[in-house]
Amino acid sequence: MQYCMCYISHILASLKDKLKSKKKQGGEENE
Repeated sequence: MQYCMCYISHILASLKDKLKSKKKQGGEENE
C-alpha cells in the first residue's frame, strides 16, 4: 500500500501548490 501513500502525498502537494498559486494571484479567480 506504499503506492497509495505516495499517490496521496502527490495529490496533497498538488493541492497545496494550487492554493499557493491562488493566494499569489490575490484570489482573482473566485470559486
